[in-house]
Amino acid sequence: MRLSLLLIALSASTPALAVDTVTTPFPGVSYTHRSQASPRKEIHIVTVDLTRPEVAIRATRSSERGRTPSSFSNLVDAAVVVNGDFFNTDGSYDPSGLAIGAGNPWADGVDSNGSRFIACTADKVCTIDTTATTVAADEAWQSAVGGRRLLIKPGWIFTTEMDTSCGDHCTTQHPRTAVGLKDGGDTLVLVVVEGRQDPVFGLKISQLATLMQSLGCEQALELDGGGSSTMVVAGARVSGRPDNEPSERAVANHLAVLFDESAATTGSLLGFVREGDIYDETAPIAGASVSLSSGQSTTTDVDGFYSFDEVEQGSVVVTVSSEGFQTASDTKDVVAGVDNWKSIALSRADDPPGEGEGEGEGEGEGEPVGEGEGEGEGDGEGEGEPVGEGEGEGEGDGEGEGEGDIGGGDSDDGADEPLPVPRGDCGAGGAPLACVLSALLACRRRRA
Repeated sequence: MRLSLLLIALSASTPALAVDTVTTPFPGVSYTHRSQASPRKEIHIVTVDLTRPEVAIRATRSSERGRTPSSFSNLVDAAVVVNGDFFNTDGSYDPSGLAIGAGNPWADGVDSNGSRFIACTADKVCTIDTTATTVAADEAWQSAVGGRRLLIKPGWIFTTEMDTSCGDHCTTQHPRTAVGLKDGGDTLVLVVVEGRQDPVFGLKISQLATLMQSLGCEQALELDGGGSSTMVVAGARVSGRPDNEPSERAVANHLAVLFDESAATTGSLLGFVREGDIYDETAPIAGASVSLSSGQSTTTDVDGFYSFDEVEQGSVVVTVSSEGFQTASDTKDVVAGVDNWKSIALSRADDPPGEGEGEGEGEGEGEPVGEGEGEGEGDGEGEGEPVGEGEGEGEGDGEGEGEGDIGGGDSDDGADEPLPVPRGDCGAGGAPLACVLSALLACRRRRA
C-alpha cells in the first residue's frame, strides 16, 4: 500500500489549502483523509471501482439492525462501512426509507415521499433515486439504504439558497454522511464529514453538495448524519466522534463494501530500480522507464519506485531502461489479488559485461585457468588468478585476452549460473590436477 500527500484548494471561493492523505487499502478502493486548517475541516472519502470482480456491495439485513458501523464491519468482514438511513430512535431501529440487505427487503423499510435511496444489484449496477415520488423495490436490487436529501443529479445541485428550505438541519454545520456515483455509475463515492468537535463543526447541506460535486459525482445523496456519521476502513474507525457523543452510535442499517481476493483476476506489480544492487537503498535510479510485455509502462519516482495497479495474472516480462545504464529484463509470475514485487538492478553502460576486468551484472570473481597472467574477461567482477607458468596476458597459450565462461557474475537470485569450464592446457594432455583445483576454486567463489 502506497501513501501520498496532496495539497488542494477545497473550492475557488475557499483559498485555504487542504492536505489529502491518500492510501489504497484494497485494490480498486482508495481512502483519502482530507484535513484543512482554517476553517478546520476533517473529511473522509472512499472511492470504489465497481468494475473490479473482487468488490461487492452489502447492506444490512433486518436481523442485523441496531449495530454500530464497527460491529457491522466485523460481522461481514467489510473493507469499508458507513452508516445508512435515518431511523426511529425508540429502540426499534425502523429506517425512514427503503432497506434491503443481502437480497432481503425489510418489512418496515419501504420508500416514502420524504426519502431517497441508493440500491445496487448483485452485479453492482447501482441507482440513486432522483425522483420525488414513492418507488417500489426492484426484485433485482440486492442491497439498498435510504437517505434524505438529493444533493446532485445531472444538471442540478442543492444550492446555498435551498438550505433555508430545511431549517437548522441544512443551515447549520453538522457531521454528515453522503454517497455518490460517478464515471457513469462505475465508481462509488462514500464521504463522512466530522463535526461537533470545536473547532471542527461540519458542513451545511449545500456545502456537502458542493463537496460531492468537486469529487466528480454525477449523482449524490445525503445519508443520516450527526452522531450517526461514521466511517470504518479495513476494520478500523477512521472518523472522529462528536464531543457530546464520544462512543460510536448503533444505527439502523449500514452500507458496506466487501472485498474478496479469491475473485481477483489481476494483481499489482511493484518494485525498485537501483544501481548495482537491488538492496542498496542509497542508489535509486529515478526516471527509469519500466515496461511490461503486456504493453503497460511507467517511470520510477525519486526513490526509484514503480508500480502497476492492474496486471493480469500470469507470467510477464519486466524491462527497465535508463540513460547511462544497460537495459535489463526479467520475468515475474503475477499472482492475482496481491502485491507482487519485482525489483531490478541496472549496471552502468560504460561497464558492459565481457570487457575490461570482468565486470558484469553480478559480483563473481573471474578466474582464468592456464598459463599466463590475464585480465580474465567475463561476466563477473574481479581479477584473474593464474594457475600455471609464464607471464603472458590471457588464458590458454599465454597470448590474448581471456574470454568468457570463467568470470561469471551472480544473477538476481544466484540460480541457473553456468559452472566454470577449464580452458587452455586443461584439455586432453593438459595438467588434470591443476584443472580440477582451479575449477573447484572458481565454483566455490562463484557460489559464495
